[in-house]
Parts: sequence; C-alpha cells; structure tokens
Amino acid sequence: MNYELCINDNVKDFIKKHLNDDVNKLALSKFPEEIDKQFVIKQIQAQQILKKKLPSWAENDELIFPKKLSLEQCSSELTAKYKTQLSTKPHETSRKISADSCNLVDEELSTKLHETSRKISSDSCDLVDEEISTKLHETSRKISSDSCDLVDEEISTKLHETSRKISADSCNLVDEKRILVDLTGGMGVDTAFLSDNFDKTYYVEMQEELCDIARHNFQILNKNIEVVNDNAEHFLTICGEVDCIYLDPARRDEYGRKMVSLHDCSPDVAELQDVLFEKAKTIMVKLSPMLDIDIVKKELKNIKEIHIVAVKNECKEILVLLSQQTLPMAHGSQLIATDLRENWNFSFTEDEEQSAEWTLADKVGKYLYEPGVAFMKAGCFKLLSQKYNLDKLHRNSHLYTSDELVPDFPGRIFEVINVVPFDKKAKKNLWETTSLSSQLIAHGSQPKANIAVRNFPLSAEELKKNLGLQDGSEFYIFGTTMKGEKKIVVLAKKVHF
Repeated sequence: MNYELCINDNVKDFIKKHLNDDVNKLALSKFPEEIDKQFVIKQIQAQQILKKKLPSWAENDELIFPKKLSLEQCSSELTAKYKTQLSTKPHETSRKISADSCNLVDEELSTKLHETSRKISSDSCDLVDEEISTKLHETSRKISSDSCDLVDEEISTKLHETSRKISADSCNLVDEKRILVDLTGGMGVDTAFLSDNFDKTYYVEMQEELCDIARHNFQILNKNIEVVNDNAEHFLTICGEVDCIYLDPARRDEYGRKMVSLHDCSPDVAELQDVLFEKAKTIMVKLSPMLDIDIVKKELKNIKEIHIVAVKNECKEILVLLSQQTLPMAHGSQLIATDLRENWNFSFTEDEEQSAEWTLADKVGKYLYEPGVAFMKAGCFKLLSQKYNLDKLHRNSHLYTSDELVPDFPGRIFEVINVVPFDKKAKKNLWETTSLSSQLIAHGSQPKANIAVRNFPLSAEELKKNLGLQDGSEFYIFGTTMKGEKKIVVLAKKVHF
C-alpha cells in the first residue's frame, strides 16, 4: 500500500482539525469524498492513544499507525529509551577502548602490550649496542605507561599499530559494523529507538501490513533499518552472526487472551535459546510484567541482568539480558528494579537479598513505607530494611516503618495518623481517636479513604465494606499484619516532597 498517497495534505489537515473529537461520533458523520474514512478514523484514534505514550511519534503527521492491538502492545517512549541505554553500555566501552588505544583497563591486556613492546625493541630493531637497547626498552616502558608518548618515530608507529591490534582483538568490536535484529518487529517502536546504537538493523515481522507501515515510518524517521516480512524461526536459519537480537514475544493467543508462560508466548524464546546464542553475543527479551521472575530464571539460561521496569508505580515490563559469554553467576542473577518516572532505582543479587540482615518492628512508627511495584516484583524485601535502616511490620507484610523520615526510599511514604487493632471496634476507634473526627462527621456518615491490604485476611473491597468507607480522599488505610500475627488497621496521609 502506498501510504504517501494516503497521508496527503488534505488528510493531514482533516486529522489535525478532528484530533480531539470523539472517534465513535466522528465515525457516524459524513466525510469528504477524497478522505478515506476508515483510514483517518484509525489514525485519529492512534494519535489520541499515543499522545502520552509515544509523544514524539504522535506529533509527527507523516507517520502511519496500525490497528489498536499493536498500539497497546508497543513500548512507550520512556521504556524504549531505557532499552536504548542498556544497549549502549557495551558499545560505549568498546569505543572508549579503541579511541584510547593504549589506555588499557585490563591488567592482562596491559601486560600483553608491554611484552609486545619489549619484543619490538629486541626483534624489530635487532639492537647490538647495550646502551641503545636499554634506552629503547625504557622508551617502550614509557610508551605503555604514558599512553604512547613516544620518542622514536619508527618504533612509535609499530608499537601504536600493535596496541591498536591488541585492542581490536580483545574487544572484537573495533572497526566492525554492529548489527541488531529485532525478531518481533510489531509497530517498530523498540526497533527504531534501538537502531540508533547500531550500524545496521533488521526488523523482522510476520504480518505484511505491519511491515508496510514500518517501512514507511522508518523512512520518515530516517532510520537505517531493513524490513523483512518473515517469522522469527525461519529468519534465524538464514541469519548470520550479529551483535544483538531483540525479542518481544506475543503474549496473547489467537483469541486475544493474555499468556504469562514463556512456552505459551510466540516465538518461544526458551525453546530458541541455543539457536539465538549461535547467532548473537547479546539477547534482549521483553516479557510481560505479570510473568513470575522465578519462571524467567528457571527457563532462561546465561542471564546477565533482569530489569523490572515501572512507570509512575505501574509495572510495565520485564527486560532480560542474556549473554553468549555469561557463565552461571556465583552470587545469583543481577536484578535491577527501576521506576522511570519516579526515578527510583535499586540493584542487587539474589545472594545479597538472602544474606541481608533485617529487623521486625514492635510497633508502627511515625512513618509507613510501601515499596514501589517494581521493587515488590523484584523481591528485595530484606535489603530494603537493611539499606534504609527500616523495620518490617512482618516477614510477609512488606511494609516498613520508622520514626525518622527516610526521604529517598524507593516507594510511597506515609505519615501515620492512627493505628488500631482490627476488631469489632476498629470502625469506630480508627477515626474517633483522632482530631479528624469532627471534620469527617461534617462530610457525612461515610468517610472516604484509599484502601490497601498487605498480608491481611480481607480483600481491599471487604475491608472497605467492613469499615464503612467510600473510595477516595487524601487518607490512606492499610489493613496488615504485624509481628506476632497481630492484625491492625493503619490510617495515614501520603508524604509529598
């Protein structure tokens, strides 16, 4: 399909004029004859959906957008940029090594360079005079330590070329084109952002319509990406060795139902691992945030890092970095929990979590802390207690407390107003023992609050009914369990910075 014809100036003007319209009502209205109604409705709906999720694309009136399901499944601009940062790390390191040539970071490489310089001084020059030999040897040592501050021009050239060769051989990246393959192209958002870190990128997608749209969009975005209409399994049989393979396996079946098992997804990354490692040094896999981390560890091998990525305290995706050269880690997998909007970050290994020292609270202090969803998903419960010097309410409650404010805690912080036992008097005592009682009575018989439960026998909805509450307001109520299996209800207000 020639999308350049579909997106002419008349179409652009029409879309711009009706961009904020209700698409359902707009679909019932009469369109000018020269406007493709179905196409325009889809584009307006897409731009409305992507306005916050993918703003730089939504603002580009030259781009074409696919059906709604593809919009829902694509990465946001924020998470796509995060992946780009992850793919930059090895590239930047190799560039630094090649640029600095003799500024060696590896002791073994430094030794090799020094030995090479000594060999040059003895073999290439075939020196007879001991005094000259000594001088040359001292010069070569100076070369290896002072980043090629050479005295003799001829030896300088030879040694510099040798050091560059060593640098290139050790990294196997200098002067080579870096190649990325996205085996699950989809809407092409991740492909486009990741491609900025590679010399050549292949976008592989089964659906011909998505390929046509991606080809058009990549051209508009000036991306060096080759579009291939193929499935992942077949493309791997014809693909040569590349630097990185990216996959975002489909998490819905043909009926639109979500799937959370690796083997239920398409393509089956767990089944393809051996083939993937034959083709690429690094594999990056985007997985559903609903997937259990233990399943990921069990079914994938050579795991280098697991990133749990959240935005505004909503878990968006799990990113797994697999390395061709990674051996099983002595201290367990490296887990990185991050919230891109809240700027919360925490990195740890499984062993660090297992060996962390933590304490249980005897009572709820002045402040209550609830870890962000990414950190709950990562399971760094003991470490949070140890790192931030906080007491846990209970081994399984995953709420923390302190009398002194810890402002850099990676999660929500609340100032405690009241704490009561969860019994028949809880509904009355929670409010009447505070100075807020008269205010609440003035607002009506049913106070409002945001309800949450952690390690509690009732659901949030059941607790709300039990306490006679309505949803909303500035107050938060937590039903939870403390040390000694004591059931309590905590009334609090969120701390804002």
